[in-house]
Amino acid sequence: MPTEFAHYRVFKSHFDSWNRLFFEAAAFADEIGRQNVISISHSADGGQGVVTVWYWKRQPREEL
Repeated sequence: MPTEFAHYRVFKSHFDSWNRLFFEAAAFADEIGRQNVISISHSADGGQGVVTVWYWKRQPREEL
């Protein structure tokens, strides 16, 4: 069993600016620590801005 598991947190909005979404994602990355961040990606989905922070965590992911 792995000692760390890949997780993600998604920030998205139809109304907030890209700056706001990036600010929130960066604040979360600061909170979890740079050593745990795998990557940060962004995209647009149907007029909605989407920023995803991928990170390592010791707890397994919960089932959806």
